[in-house]
Amino acid sequence: MPIFILFAVTFCLISTISVAQSPSEMVDSLKKEVQKHPAQDSLQVNRLLTIADGLAYTDLDEAMQYANQAAELAEKLQLYGGQAGAQRQKAVIYMNKGDYLNAIDACHRALQLSDKLFERIKDDKGQSLFNATIYNALGAIYLDIEQLDKAIDNFSKLVTIAHRLNEPREEAVGLGNIGEAYTRKGAYRKAIAYFDKAVTIAQKSNDYLVLAFVLGNKGVALNFLEKYTSALPVFEESIKNADQVNDVRFKTISIAGLAQCYFHFNQYDLSEKYAKSAYELAKPMGLIQQQRDAAKVLSMIYEKQNKSMPALSYFKESVTLNDSLISKAKQLELTRRDMKFEQEQREIILNAEIKQKQTERNAVLGIGAILLVAVAVSAFFYKSKRDADLATLIAFQKQQEAEYQARFAEYQALVLEIENKVLRAQMNPHFIFNALNSISSYITKNDSENANEYLAKFAELMRLVLENSDEKLVLLNEDLKALRLYMELETLRLPGKFSFEITVDKNIDSDELLFPPLILQPLVENSIWHGIANKEGTGKIKIVISKEGEKMYCAVEDNGIGRKKAASLRSPVQLGRKSMGIELTKKRIAIYDNTQNPENTISYTDLEEGTRAEIKLPLTLQF
Repeated sequence: MPIFILFAVTFCLISTISVAQSPSEMVDSLKKEVQKHPAQDSLQVNRLLTIADGLAYTDLDEAMQYANQAAELAEKLQLYGGQAGAQRQKAVIYMNKGDYLNAIDACHRALQLSDKLFERIKDDKGQSLFNATIYNALGAIYLDIEQLDKAIDNFSKLVTIAHRLNEPREEAVGLGNIGEAYTRKGAYRKAIAYFDKAVTIAQKSNDYLVLAFVLGNKGVALNFLEKYTSALPVFEESIKNADQVNDVRFKTISIAGLAQCYFHFNQYDLSEKYAKSAYELAKPMGLIQQQRDAAKVLSMIYEKQNKSMPALSYFKESVTLNDSLISKAKQLELTRRDMKFEQEQREIILNAEIKQKQTERNAVLGIGAILLVAVAVSAFFYKSKRDADLATLIAFQKQQEAEYQARFAEYQALVLEIENKVLRAQMNPHFIFNALNSISSYITKNDSENANEYLAKFAELMRLVLENSDEKLVLLNEDLKALRLYMELETLRLPGKFSFEITVDKNIDSDELLFPPLILQPLVENSIWHGIANKEGTGKIKIVISKEGEKMYCAVEDNGIGRKKAASLRSPVQLGRKSMGIELTKKRIAIYDNTQNPENTISYTDLEEGTRAEIKLPLTLQF
């Protein structure tokens, strides 16, 4: 658990608030002041931000409403400080919501606004302190999602600023958080070195909260190294400091650590005492890891004492809690993958726009240069040898025109490639969105065994999709592997509803033939959802890939209810909508096949039972 302190840096006047007020009373008091206060000024911005901060751990939606109001008012008043503070507050709220991508974006916007503010008021120390709070927030976000190198990088920036400005508490916090990041990386000795630096700084100012945090985490690292004798006094010191400030979080971590130490000393009575205490303290605070560790120790103690019933009970509890941690880890992995994917798509679209603008600018400059040269040459020859050199001038202009045509052809090819990338960038989120819906409907049944199998297949499918997302063409066998995984997921979600068969012509070498990624998936999806889902009994989907001259023929055939009946089951609103997947697929095929009529790229045949969708693509080999 990182320690996350946004130390005070404000840019607008702070209203006087009674220290005796509880957080909820303070928020209620400020809400009344906001309603009574008619003027829109910096004081109002600060009230709104203080309310948002007070709600940031209790009511996230309401907290975001106040943060947004503060941001809008600060922008209207052109208060860069208020805008920066609002973005920082939104980052904290997003982080508490688990929306890490928006939290990171808010942090970066806060840094940009900080530059604008301090360019105006010239306060290097103020800017450094504010930026340090943002680096602390970014470090906490990256630590939460296990991007540990990025977390260490941001905490290191915090430490550098705090040391330069002689801010010991913030320096100790940064060092302690770096230590926790190294603990999570398994670099326990390196982590302990950072914890020791933090302890030295915090002891000088008797900062009990930071000492409780740092010493507790140092004890955890020592336990990982099985140095229980060294860990014992460290945990005890952490508990003493936590009691000084009535902090239960870090006290619970240290109590759980003591339980492990005494178990390894075979002092089961003391171990049981601390394990029960940690278990009861961790439960209401949602400290799942400490609750799991305490339950595990209690199970082992009772097993040693031949108390089978409580041993089994706590063992089951530890397994349940461990499953919860594993589930959280899987969700974090999906979050990290989703963030990586979104960032890659943003980069693709941004790079596409940049390249297109550069190409258009170069084309305009090239045309202008050609025209200038042509005019200059024409004027020169007109004055000197107008009649004699006319033929030479015409030849020169033709040469320039040919060069321009060649450059324009390159520009068109580049635009097509950019267009293709953007279409694939749109295609992948559409595909993943549908797959995630399938997973959600399955997991809600609380069947953990099948849910884990489903998630494993989905993770493999995600890996293939992400690996191929930047590729214009992939090997046929790689794309069929992804398609087969998708269909296996759907058969798991719809047990007994359909089977499938993929046939590749023996004259096609799937390890040599190149294929546009995910080009067949929307056709298969249509067969499942519109052809098979509403069919009584078991359906079947056949996928056939063969060679026809210089073309590759691909067909997706199902024995479902057919297009006419499927259309009759759709609502008028649904009938008015076009399938996003099919429309994108048509455009991709049109670009790939250099055609200008995407309507002709997919053909449908109504069968006696079901539908066959067909596409033809140019035959492209790897070598």
